[in-house]
Amino acid sequence: RGRGLKKSAIQSNLKAVKESTWEKLNRCLCRYAEEQKLEDGAVVRGDTTVVETNIHYPTDAGLLNDVVRVLSRNLSSAKDILGPVVQYVDHRRRAKSKLNIINNTKSEAKQRPDYLELIRITRETVGAAEAMLPGIKNSFGVDPIEGAILDGVAVALETHIPQAKKVVDQAYRRVVKSEKVPATEKLVSIFEEHTDIIVKGQRETEFGHKIVLTTGKSALILSLKVLEGNPKDSTLFPDMLAEHEKNYGKVPVAMALDGCFASAANRDLAKTAGVSNLTFCKNLGMDLKSLMDAPQLHKLLRNFRTGVEGCISFAKRMFGFLRVFDKGQESFGAALHMGAVAYNLTLLARMTLAQV
Repeated sequence: RGRGLKKSAIQSNLKAVKESTWEKLNRCLCRYAEEQKLEDGAVVRGDTTVVETNIHYPTDAGLLNDVVRVLSRNLSSAKDILGPVVQYVDHRRRAKSKLNIINNTKSEAKQRPDYLELIRITRETVGAAEAMLPGIKNSFGVDPIEGAILDGVAVALETHIPQAKKVVDQAYRRVVKSEKVPATEKLVSIFEEHTDIIVKGQRETEFGHKIVLTTGKSALILSLKVLEGNPKDSTLFPDMLAEHEKNYGKVPVAMALDGCFASAANRDLAKTAGVSNLTFCKNLGMDLKSLMDAPQLHKLLRNFRTGVEGCISFAKRMFGFLRVFDKGQESFGAALHMGAVAYNLTLLARMTLAQV
């Protein structure tokens, strides 16, 4: 009897599947639902949410400590092989000590001396890594295994040194110069550099990626897109409409969206494209007659829209939409589309069993 695949083997094979492939698989599931008359895409609802990347809360002190820790660890690996050729001072314990002091000091004025010391030792570590990098890359006379380790160290240093300089620069600007560093110029992780800073209204700042998704009457996820940055929801509507028309060959008969999508331009675009009934949870004073052919449907569609919140909650609790633990931007998108496939398979199985 076969023992089956190990979890690690299954995970490595899933990681090999690209985001575009998962997206096509999800589209196949939606077509199957259409053939089985479970979902026709005639009535849709949409909303945005934020999915976190797997990083700790980004503070200047935490990022500086990450830089010292990662660069020192790689330099230590190189020194184990090359010996005295690699010269540097290991500041990991001192950096961690300064981080703990800063985290336990409430007054910014009292934090300042420790911040200055942490910035200094981080700069020293970055300088040592820069100085040692050419020697590590051009090392000769080591066996193949040691050579592979040194190649990995060189790649890691080449990746993290520019990030380290950016971390030091933004910490210096904020702590020493008391500048407000714009979100577009901030680096919030040296491990997941693609992470965006997302601020939605008065809510807490989130770190990850904004996604936009649409569901139908069946609650199946009909489309999902991972966005770059934090674009306004109202700017996303044209692409949502075009994506739906591409998938179903026609625009929906009715659409119910969050109030952030509301604008006169989006209303006009939808009506011109052929959407008979359109509503937002906040219509911004727009006359219902300009949004709908049948204004009496407004309350029904508005209530229907609230169901997308439940779909998002279900996806976050059960299918990895709360936080993605995969590393890298490509893996982030692939993990979410894989979650959408699992979500849709679960709902299709439930609907099929209900028909038996």
